[in-house]
Amino acid sequence: MNKRGVSLITVTALKVLLVVAVSFFVINTVIEFTAKDKAFKETAVEDLRMQINVLIATSGDSVIKYPYNLSEYNLALSDKSITLFEHGEPEDSRLRRRFSLPEGYTATGLVVRESDVCLKKESNDITLEVCNG
Repeated sequence: MNKRGVSLITVTALKVLLVVAVSFFVINTVIEFTAKDKAFKETAVEDLRMQINVLIATSGDSVIKYPYNLSEYNLALSDKSITLFEHGEPEDSRLRRRFSLPEGYTATGLVVRESDVCLKKESNDITLEVCNG
């Protein structure tokens, strides 16, 4: 048997194993990052829904600043739901949480890629906006 052929096969096998190992690491990292991002998005939109409920229950005017950076996302508030989505994300894959407003209340607002997001209640109007200072 040719020793040169055996060492060439061994080197090639090691290269293939190295490529497989690196590919596995990269794919695993991407999957882990995606799972964390999805969990963050789901938590954020649920937090905002609960903050809207807190504002409804609060007497008087109030402002709540969301404590985490949301600059990678867009937010839309309507009378029936809060929606969190990335720029260009299809409508059917956006995260939406529904809520019920008491009669006479309104909820509106759109924030596009801003880090500091506030929910403000003035009288019976709840607005989603960029925080001032």
